[in-house]
This record gives sequence, structure tokens and C-alpha cells, in this order.
Amino acid sequence: QGIPLPKGDGGDVFVFRGMGSRQIGVGVVGLTRQLSEYFNVKGGVLVNNVRPDSPAFKAGLKAGDIIVEVDRKEISNDIELIRAISEKKDGDVEVTYVRGGNRQTVKITPEEVKGGFDRMWTVPEAPNSPDRMRLARPGNPIPLNQLMVPGRIL
Repeated sequence: QGIPLPKGDGGDVFVFRGMGSRQIGVGVVGLTRQLSEYFNVKGGVLVNNVRPDSPAFKAGLKAGDIIVEVDRKEISNDIELIRAISEKKDGDVEVTYVRGGNRQTVKITPEEVKGGFDRMWTVPEAPNSPDRMRLARPGNPIPLNQLMVPGRIL
């Protein structure tokens, strides 16, 4: 469900309420084929930011780590990570990640977030320029398969 923000210079911007209310305090991006090959992993999500004093920070996760499993379930994208963290209503989650070619597992106690996750959905302006983004706006139909979120904060 979209929630319109106050009007600004860019017109109406919509923020979507995501699933789940637990987070571990990391920003992640999906792995491309090239990144998977570089890090020598089959899948997972790349941690690009760890919030100071977050559960992930306290457990020792760092930017550059690749989360590959949560509670022994393989993670191949950010949506699977959100689901894996949110499915367990309380208690620790077991996070397996790769750092420097070595697999490590830590237990993390996610923190509750009031109101769930907010996301700003964007879409590429042109198929050949994925780095150029524009905001999805009301009255501007966008095929669902073109909606992209360049990163997530979990």
C-alpha cells in the first residue's frame, strides 16, 4: 500500500510499507553474476552498510560480507532475507555469511521496528542505463517487472 509524502519539487513520491517488523541493521544489495563469481559464492546478498550499535554490528557483521543463509535457509535476494528475518517472530536468527572466502555463522537477535519497513520504489529511465533512476509516480503506469529497489535497509 502506497503512502504519499508531502509534495515537494519532484511531485508526488510514494513510499511503500514493506513486510515484517524485525531488522538486524544492515543495508544490502543483490549480487550480480559478476559479483557472485568475484566472491566465489552461488548466491546471497552483499552487505554494503552496517548501522552502528545495530544487532548486526554487535554480532560482528561488516560491509563487504555476503549473507548466504538465515536459519539454514539459502538466501538469494533481499526479499528472501526480509522473509527469513520476519518469519521468526521472536528470538535469535542464525546468519551465515562469507567474508574473505570463509563461511561464518553468528546468532543475531533482530530488533523490532515500529510500523514496518518503508521503501521508495524506483524504475530505470532507459533499459540500457540502470544507474539512472526516476521515481514511480501516480498516473505513470510502470510494468511490475521494471520496478527496482537498488538496495534495502534491514
